[in-house]
Amino acid sequence: MNLKRIFLGAITALSLSVSAQSPVENLPLKVINGVAYHYYEVGSKETIYSICRNLGISQNELINLNPSVADGLKAGQTLFFPAEKEVTPRIHEVKNKETLYGIGKMYGVTQEQLCKWNPGAIDGIRPGQRLIVSEPAKIQAVPNKNIPTVENPEGHVIKDGETLYGIAKAHSTTVEAILEENPGLDKNNYKSGTVIVIPSTSQNSLTELVETPDPVIAAQSENNYIAENDVTGNEVVENEDAVPESIEVSDNTPITIAITLPFMLNSEEQSRQAQLYTEFYKGFLLAVDEMRNCGTPINMLVYDSTDPSGVSGIVNDPNLKNANLIIASDAAAQLSELGNYGKINNIDVLNLFVVKDETYQSNPVLMQGNIPHKAMYDKAIGGLLSKLGNYTPVILMRNNGERDKEEFIDELKSRLSISGIEFKEINYNGTMNASDLANLEAAGKYVFIPCSGKQVELNRILPAILEFKSSSTMTDPVMVFGYPEWITFRGETLSNMQKANTMVYSRFYTNPDSQEAKNVENRFVDWYGIQMANSMPRQGLFGYDAGMFVINWLKSGSDQPVDWDGIQNGFEFNQIPGGGKVNGKLYFINYLPDGSIIKSSL
Repeated sequence: MNLKRIFLGAITALSLSVSAQSPVENLPLKVINGVAYHYYEVGSKETIYSICRNLGISQNELINLNPSVADGLKAGQTLFFPAEKEVTPRIHEVKNKETLYGIGKMYGVTQEQLCKWNPGAIDGIRPGQRLIVSEPAKIQAVPNKNIPTVENPEGHVIKDGETLYGIAKAHSTTVEAILEENPGLDKNNYKSGTVIVIPSTSQNSLTELVETPDPVIAAQSENNYIAENDVTGNEVVENEDAVPESIEVSDNTPITIAITLPFMLNSEEQSRQAQLYTEFYKGFLLAVDEMRNCGTPINMLVYDSTDPSGVSGIVNDPNLKNANLIIASDAAAQLSELGNYGKINNIDVLNLFVVKDETYQSNPVLMQGNIPHKAMYDKAIGGLLSKLGNYTPVILMRNNGERDKEEFIDELKSRLSISGIEFKEINYNGTMNASDLANLEAAGKYVFIPCSGKQVELNRILPAILEFKSSSTMTDPVMVFGYPEWITFRGETLSNMQKANTMVYSRFYTNPDSQEAKNVENRFVDWYGIQMANSMPRQGLFGYDAGMFVINWLKSGSDQPVDWDGIQNGFEFNQIPGGGKVNGKLYFINYLPDGSIIKSSL
């Protein structure tokens, strides 16, 4: 098998069948849109492992037939299994100077049949293109007469919690095809109980099925190499002269991006961390899809770094040398090995997950994607000093309290002293009271800076600060300056942060009112059938921002990465003398009294 053309789940979904001896065959039947399905309702406390064991199927089989399962089960969820077995159609890879007529003669089929199975072929074919050259042979399952069969000849009824993406995958079609077949259907607003028409699978070519990223990485080789696919929909043609005149060839050189992350494909169940890395990959594919028409073909190489062969298997894959950039694993040792490989082969290696790694300082191809700790403090303090105006800094310390930001405070005091800026220090016991601020002038303006980033410590000081604010004779008399952890705070803490005009620094942030973020989140749900995980940062948005940055940079052809201000994460790389590149992007997040939130780059 040619590993360079393994499809992400599409061929797997077409060829998947359930063993004749499987307990699945004893499940009740529903006939939906003329197709019979066995169905199973998930009980409370059931797991993927227990269901697979009880039904006698593998985890991959379960997930390929029910993609939403990849991100967890819910009690009452309905799982569907085709009641027909399907034999995989034969696939032919077009060679130079081959024609539809010649290929048809080779397999004993007509040109009309080839065009029916491959709708895009009616406009011509080209070398490297894959064609379906035989119709799948179906064996009708014999239903148990004691099992009730529900017939719905008019279409598919959308169930509670069901998504268009999940419906499309179950019927081997696409969301776009469903929307085309149902003109009045709003892809962002549909209700359970709605009856929709499912388009015939024959209307969609295999290429169209592959163009939509699959929610689960489903193909794998002995070298833990998952896939390389031109996901722009354009074939990569090495010999332009061999292409028919009717086929338009991009003038741009294809770009190839490799991702090596711990997806845990060999495990019975993914860990929470592996699920988040899978979400990152899903978000990255959203960016690839958005950039599919940028004029530059985009190839993806994806590896599971938890495969037994490890990084040695990855770097021994000859396909990796085609990469323009490698997104490295989260393990420091693997990052180092990939960095050495990149240095030898002149391939940039982007590190997004090993925050404290410093090998970029000596390796010219390594790119540290997170602003380093010291640089972050320097930039945050510099930003604070530039915004002080006529505000006096007030450093707050609880006696015998938390001092987890002592390093930052020491650096801040040093910078304030060097800059000749007067500051005050206030010590308090337990919870700070208004009396602890009695020595501050009512006509003064102050920015309060605590020595801890913990929520419980912030809640000890905010009420007193707000009381001081209410008694002040000044307009906007107070600000609070704080730390990255604060962007996760909600409820009363967040409300008080806004009332106190709070400003924090962070490597990333997503404004909850951002329409851009909502659009990406809605696309994520449409494609994958589930919401992004409630993590910080949100890995789906992280993957999307990383994808947009990487693709826009690589297609520009510049040696210097382009600056990119994403929905959640930003990239602003600087060259290190004698080393690689480091991201210097840092944000200030302002929580304003009117309830608005402003994100700005430093």
